[in-house]
Amino acid sequence: MMRGQRIREGSRRRRSVLAGCTLLGVALAAGQLFAQDEEPSPAPIAGAGAREADDELRPGVLPADATPAARSAWAVLCEATLAPEPIRAFDMSFHLRSRGDEPHDVDTRIRFLSPGYVRSSVRETGRGHLRGDRGDWLIDGEREVRLLGRDGAEDIRQIEETVAVARNFIALTDPRSVRLAGLSVLDGPPPELPAGLGERGARLSWLSLTSPDLHLGVRRPTPEPPGPKPLYRALIGSDPRSGHIELAIVAEAGTPRRLESTTLLLELRGHFERDGFAVPREVLIYGVHAQARPLRFASVPRLQLWVDDAGLDLRAPLTPADFRPASALERNGDGR
Repeated sequence: MMRGQRIREGSRRRRSVLAGCTLLGVALAAGQLFAQDEEPSPAPIAGAGAREADDELRPGVLPADATPAARSAWAVLCEATLAPEPIRAFDMSFHLRSRGDEPHDVDTRIRFLSPGYVRSSVRETGRGHLRGDRGDWLIDGEREVRLLGRDGAEDIRQIEETVAVARNFIALTDPRSVRLAGLSVLDGPPPELPAGLGERGARLSWLSLTSPDLHLGVRRPTPEPPGPKPLYRALIGSDPRSGHIELAIVAEAGTPRRLESTTLLLELRGHFERDGFAVPREVLIYGVHAQARPLRFASVPRLQLWVDDAGLDLRAPLTPADFRPASALERNGDGR
């Protein structure tokens, strides 16, 4: 295989990996894998809401119009988190299976440090990305390539996706950290759930929330322009006793349709406790059926990932030096 072909193949794998490495919120970025030409859907959403976030939103502050029932339901979600401090850095590994046009299995590791440093790697290819205080880099074995300008645009976009989905993971693993623009209780499971999940959805408690702290992977300018951030709508089904999130539908806010081509359905299984947080052991990600009219979710997940619980550290002792290329560390000697 020629070098250019290897890089393109590696890029395709990285896109699938970085899109699917979301665990809970991290899975949201897989939306770009399912994007198709949109067709009108006949199921409108009443009061679809605004598209952009208010700069005054703060974590832990509920919307003024949230009802007592919504506040109580949100408290149950937050009580599932036992850790006294939020996640500021993590190190996680997982196995990803893609059932798309190019089915494959890969093993991936992601390290993240707030507010936006990230290091990712794919075991099978030895390739990955790096963002830190020395800029953005493509790591290909021992080769390090600084990403600049048009030539690095696609890799930089993938890094943007990874940073966003890492923040998703933090936001939805610890709901206390989420900024809320809207919060309400649903009377029952969303009607767009596929038949195979209907019975399970009926056993859950459902909330609708709107927040800027979610991400779908919809392609936007890189970097995003200054100003209000886009809002996303999430319909969250949680176990009424444990508060564990088991199903979630995520879409862009401000649209009149229940399903868009980029809407995602997440199924989360087998929660376990790690560092005071409830983490799903398995995540299945469903896209919208490309040919169905009206639009509906596919009956088979497009992506499936399994968390390596032995390789998960939500209190990873990471520092900025961990997000610098080896060449910079060698020059500085002490890594500072």
